[in-house]
Amino acid sequence: LCSIDDAPFELLSEEEFLEEYKQQTIIDTFMHNADSMERALTHRGMPNDRMSRYYTLLPNVLIEKLVEYTSQQLVKDGKQTTNASELRQIIALFWVRTRYKVSTSLLWPNDLASASQRNNFVLPPLDRFICVIRSLRGYPVIGR
Repeated sequence: LCSIDDAPFELLSEEEFLEEYKQQTIIDTFMHNADSMERALTHRGMPNDRMSRYYTLLPNVLIEKLVEYTSQQLVKDGKQTTNASELRQIIALFWVRTRYKVSTSLLWPNDLASASQRNNFVLPPLDRFICVIRSLRGYPVIGR
């Protein structure tokens, strides 16, 4: 297993980030982030494609922590725990969801249902999607 220290990017403190980028525009910052991603992928021998970027942004070690903390919240709420596969799917669907300007309750049975049939993926029930999104945590719930 790898650790968060093995991540292919450098974590900066808020102060370090502001010091380095305070003179640049937001566009310059986004361009720097895009260039950094391409360099990180090239360095690791990975193609610069959607899946490589996705797994670089959300490496397994991070997903494992999110699963642990989200499952804690789900158990606390009396719901079924999640796993890495389901959580990756929920996050991806959340990103897709942001592209639409209609309610989730309209989007789910229409556009996403037909997209799931065309692209051969299983769409989770809407209530499960909402439940996991509301329970998504990046910190431990136990002891709070």
